[in-house]
Amino acid sequence: MGTALSQNTDLATNNYLERFTRKDPISSNDPFWNRFLSFSFTPPSNVLEQKALDERIEGLCRQLMVNNLQSGNFGSLLHVFLTRASELLASAQTDNNMFSWQTYNALFILRCLTKYFVENLKEEDLVRQFEARPKHTDGSHHEDEHVNRMEVFMDSLIEIIVDVPVRDFTYPLHLESVNTLIVLLSVQMFSQKPAAKSCIYRSLMQGRYSIHSPLLVKTLLQHFIDQQQAPPGLLGHSSGGSLVIGLACMYTSLIDTLLEHTRLFMFSFDDIWDSEFVNNETEIELYTSESEILEQVEVEADIDNTSVNTNDSHQDEINLEDQDNPPQPLHIYAEMPAGLWNMLTLGLARPSPPLPGDGGLSLEDTPLANLSLLLILVLANHCTGEKNLHNPYRQALFSFTNSLESGEAAPTKASATFKLDFSQLFHTLCCAANSDQTTLLLYLLVHRNHMVKNYILSRSDIELLVVRILKTLYHAPDSNSHHIYMSLIILLILSEDDLFNKTIHESMLKGVTWYTERSISEISLGGLLVLVVIRTIQYNMLKMRFRNLHPYVSQRLVSLFETLSRKHARLAEQIHQQPQSQVTVNIEGPEELSDMAQDLTVLEEVLRMVLEILNSCLSHQLSHNPNLIYTLLYKRNIFEPFRTHQAFQDIVNNIDAVIQFFSRKLDQNNSDLSVTEVLATIQQGALQWPRERLKKFPDLKFKYVEEDQPEDFFIPYVWSLVCRSSGLYWNPTNIKLFSADGGVITI
Repeated sequence: MGTALSQNTDLATNNYLERFTRKDPISSNDPFWNRFLSFSFTPPSNVLEQKALDERIEGLCRQLMVNNLQSGNFGSLLHVFLTRASELLASAQTDNNMFSWQTYNALFILRCLTKYFVENLKEEDLVRQFEARPKHTDGSHHEDEHVNRMEVFMDSLIEIIVDVPVRDFTYPLHLESVNTLIVLLSVQMFSQKPAAKSCIYRSLMQGRYSIHSPLLVKTLLQHFIDQQQAPPGLLGHSSGGSLVIGLACMYTSLIDTLLEHTRLFMFSFDDIWDSEFVNNETEIELYTSESEILEQVEVEADIDNTSVNTNDSHQDEINLEDQDNPPQPLHIYAEMPAGLWNMLTLGLARPSPPLPGDGGLSLEDTPLANLSLLLILVLANHCTGEKNLHNPYRQALFSFTNSLESGEAAPTKASATFKLDFSQLFHTLCCAANSDQTTLLLYLLVHRNHMVKNYILSRSDIELLVVRILKTLYHAPDSNSHHIYMSLIILLILSEDDLFNKTIHESMLKGVTWYTERSISEISLGGLLVLVVIRTIQYNMLKMRFRNLHPYVSQRLVSLFETLSRKHARLAEQIHQQPQSQVTVNIEGPEELSDMAQDLTVLEEVLRMVLEILNSCLSHQLSHNPNLIYTLLYKRNIFEPFRTHQAFQDIVNNIDAVIQFFSRKLDQNNSDLSVTEVLATIQQGALQWPRERLKKFPDLKFKYVEEDQPEDFFIPYVWSLVCRSSGLYWNPTNIKLFSADGGVITI
């Protein structure tokens, strides 16, 4: 590290890194840390870049892991970070980007090292790395001998997230703070013991900062709502390649001059290392205030940045005192040079290509919002079933209320309550509904936060959210099964409300262009929902009494039954032809059917479900569904095999009664009726339909009930989302929570 790094210098020979990772202890007060943390770079912006960095620093991380138990240099760096962070928190309300810069650099290194420890050590050995302290030659004890560094570290990260305002120059620090918390919590991925037995999780759930968990959840949710874009240049989208020594990049005038007059700004690390200034470390004072840091920076800028190579191969003298205007602080990440990152990747890093899409923001554009959401999901889905371990973050997520409502909040634990603008939350949920993590957050809110659920159901524009979910279901081949499953459960939960069912069938949509299988000029939201859900072949979430079904919806519903009935007939025939030996007997229990017989049982349950949906439409909304009756008349023969079937006879009798009634009405008219005339006859006959003719069945209602041990599903799912979309690279070799062979995550 240090203020200057050569693009071609190998990390293993870097003097600063070599000294940091060897056995010799470095005091937290050593001037070494100021040079070590004075670098500027563009951090990795995606998994591939992060993987390249991990591979290049693996040897150094391994060396430190071995030597740190003797040197305690990781703890010294941690102490330096905590000192810088406290200074930053003290100046959080000012444009003090100096503390933010070195605090970020220290945290970035700590996060890289911690991730390596997490991936390669047991949790107890990880804690030992944090708590390792060098032995004093005089036998005395360290001042922080009895301080839990891990807990203090996590407290500091939470304080940064909650208390430091998000500005251009603090955005990277917020990003790295959330990243580091996720890395610490990722011990769950590399361990088979439950999170409730992890000292890291227990510290977060019960530690001294757990009482402020609502503040953390509120802040993370606000980051998600704000969807603030990363500052230009932070993630490598701006032109990089130049290397600026130390804090010289703090001055706008110098940067402008460099950009105007130079094509490449590169110093040889060896030349700088040979300079008297760098070799004479004893002359470098430990900076204790911003003014001292700025003063030293000006000296370094004069020494190190006096000349550059121009396109004309001559040297231009650049001096900070020669500028027309006094230097002004630059938000250092606004146009951050990519020199260090280029060095780490041997110049292989490239600006990310333009993002495809319809113009909306992507996860890459708003990394803080994305990572904040992932951290919420991690915190809320662990330690949920332990009687003796309360999860305050989960409680906070399930109990916050609407800041736009003036009434008193519902009775709940005061420490777990905060307020957010529900209208902004709804807007963001709609805009980002296509991502797995947003869908999972929406599920948690509609399932467990009744205030949010009721607000969403009360929206007059709820179609904005429902249509987004339906698009996810429609494009099921592009989504994973968990995403589809959660989307369906959300619809099921919403459909438990009678007003929702009424609203979606009264809301008419025009120009549903994304449904490409057939042109639909106009359709109700309820009809579209039925159409899309049928298309995904997931029927157990349906409960609505459908009305005004579109002709195409009616056709697809009946055609679905026809397709399933043909499959049922083939499967029944195959089973009938099987010898008796195919039926196995379980000695410990009742007779078990063969695989085909089990498939037939499941298929009959699905057929029964479709028939119940048809019966519900006819029993409660017959007069409003002429298109469905038309389709039933046209396809009347498909019900013939089920009239005497014990599993379907009762409900098919109802459908037969409707078919026979309207068949007689049509027979009373001319046989050569047009489609319009047939529909008119059906509508007229519906007015004369005797409703008592149909056998009454219990209302078709379904209610979502979460499993007894939801962690078995949600914990692997959440961490698979972290692996896929956090931008961090996780070594799949040691992951125990799920399989990640070949980059393919299998839960």
